[in-house]
Amino acid sequence: MRWVISHSNLQFSYADHNLVDEEMKSPDRSNIDYILVRPTRLTDGMKAPIRFYGDNGVGMGALPGISRANVAGFLVDAVEKDTWDRTTPVTPN
Repeated sequence: MRWVISHSNLQFSYADHNLVDEEMKSPDRSNIDYILVRPTRLTDGMKAPIRFYGDNGVGMGALPGISRANVAGFLVDAVEKDTWDRTTPVTPN
């Protein structure tokens, strides 16, 4: 997958994605709470327990996926609690 990204127009989307991360994490924005959620391939499955792979996704399989219901549940949880403030969690199932 990394080869496909680096050899297609997807590389520009990922570069822009990384610039947003840098901007949000810059010292100029130290007073802003953020959560940059990184869901993997979205699926239509049911809600289930979520496994997190830190801010960089190390340890995920080749084609991980997560249900839209899981992403929605996580986003509600993230807004209601400060557990994930100032993080960029990768969330595959």
